[in-house]
Amino acid sequence: MERNPWATEGWRPGRPGRNSGRRAIRLPRALALFAAVGAAMAWPSTGQSRNPWPPSMRVSSILPITLNKGTDLRFGELFTGPSPGTCIVTPLGARSSTGGVGLGGSFSAGAASFTVGGDPLAAFSVTLPGPTTMTSGGDGMTVDAFTSDPSGAGQLDALGNQTLTIGATLNVGANQAPGDYSGSFSVTVAYN
Repeated sequence: MERNPWATEGWRPGRPGRNSGRRAIRLPRALALFAAVGAAMAWPSTGQSRNPWPPSMRVSSILPITLNKGTDLRFGELFTGPSPGTCIVTPLGARSSTGGVGLGGSFSAGAASFTVGGDPLAAFSVTLPGPTTMTSGGDGMTVDAFTSDPSGAGQLDALGNQTLTIGATLNVGANQAPGDYSGSFSVTVAYN
């Protein structure tokens, strides 16, 4: 008896003619080939792997950094004399003078203050201005040596805020003309 390659049970090598009473069923070759190809497509080969959890994407955005003015830098009332001098206001608001400048008391002096806002706990840098001029009429005085607290860099708190205070040195000329002097300056903050 010829060996039946399509029989699933009953045929045992070395025992021809015994197939336990079952009749072998032959499939046409085209159908057998289709079944084999279908099985190969349904199961990946052993070298392939499929990830059931594909990688995800993530992006985070940060708040823009802001700088809001609180108070102006105020040197207060000064008395001038025949020699030049300076008036210094620190970032903490302390005021002192040198040379021929005396301190008056009728106008309050103080540091400029700003609120830096942005992404919580972010670090930032502070860029202070160079020399600038305060004027009254045709007269002027130079303001320079700007200082800040925090100095040079800071960090926003857990709510995304930080107070920045700025002081400077006012250079007063000998016999400086009296008047109400004013001016402006720019300060820049940026994320590190």
